[in-house]
Amino acid sequence: MLGYRIICLVMGYIFGLFPSGKIVGRIKHVDLSKEGSGNTGATNALRVTGVGGGVLTLLGDVLKAVIPVVLAYAFFHKQGNGIQTLMLYAGIGAFLGHCFPVTGGFAGGKGIACFLGVGLAVCARMVIVPLILFILLAVATGYVSLASIAAVTAVAAESYVFAAAGLFRDTGAYRIELCILFTILAAVAIYKHKDNIKRLRAGTENRFGHKKKA
Repeated sequence: MLGYRIICLVMGYIFGLFPSGKIVGRIKHVDLSKEGSGNTGATNALRVTGVGGGVLTLLGDVLKAVIPVVLAYAFFHKQGNGIQTLMLYAGIGAFLGHCFPVTGGFAGGKGIACFLGVGLAVCARMVIVPLILFILLAVATGYVSLASIAAVTAVAAESYVFAAAGLFRDTGAYRIELCILFTILAAVAIYKHKDNIKRLRAGTENRFGHKKKA
């Protein structure tokens, strides 16, 4: 299984390098890294290029996580117990490729759309509550970063509930591994929001639909 894990990670990482936001920016004749928040993710694409650009970027970032997870299943489904864990490794690879791309000096996006894609492809039921939480917080506060942090934390917490309730496909030690991997995934996503957390604490974080504070 170690070799399969490495294969899935590498495969996912390669897919994660696909620069969805940069491509959409070029189509819209704008450099997202120099406009708005300077991030090439879906939120900034929505701010800078409008709904169309935001949706295209979101779909691109979700799909580059979904595709390697689906491929991992196609390649290794005969493995039986442990396949869901291998799928998650592929998703983690895509997430890391997006957040720390070797082609971009390891400075990438914050990975929330990729995180969503991983969750949808590995265990779609786990995404329902965190997604609702994200929407409610984003609408109520205007802070997409806060909503994102809350949602990924909810996924990590929910993984332990799913493991205890036997809702994962994998059994035995693989369930513990799934929980650990989801927790690591959430921790990295939160780390990528470290600057947002500082601004949230200082009261200077940008609220969606509002002008950025000085």
